[in-house]
Amino acid sequence: MLEIKKEHEVPTIDLTGPDGNVFFLIGTARRWAKQMGKNPGPIVDKMMSSDYKNAVAVFEIEFGNICKLIVTEDLQKYIEKGIKWRESPGGSLEDLGF
Repeated sequence: MLEIKKEHEVPTIDLTGPDGNVFFLIGTARRWAKQMGKNPGPIVDKMMSSDYKNAVAVFEIEFGNICKLIVTEDLQKYIEKGIKWRESPGGSLEDLGF
């Protein structure tokens, strides 16, 4: 089936499929950070500092404004909790299970 790409359509990464592995996500983060003129090192270090959920949360925080992630409900709740924590003063990463 053919589909016409809409103008200004944001990239979509389906984390429930083959693109959902952490190595794909880290590679994408490196590439996009370089394209944006950012140093990818600190972003990748944060992504690799803990587990898969952490890597996805860091990716969403860094690149969520330029892409759409398709995630499971469990992962969505975890990421939303992390973003709320980041936007509010106080609290600790332990509150999130980091």
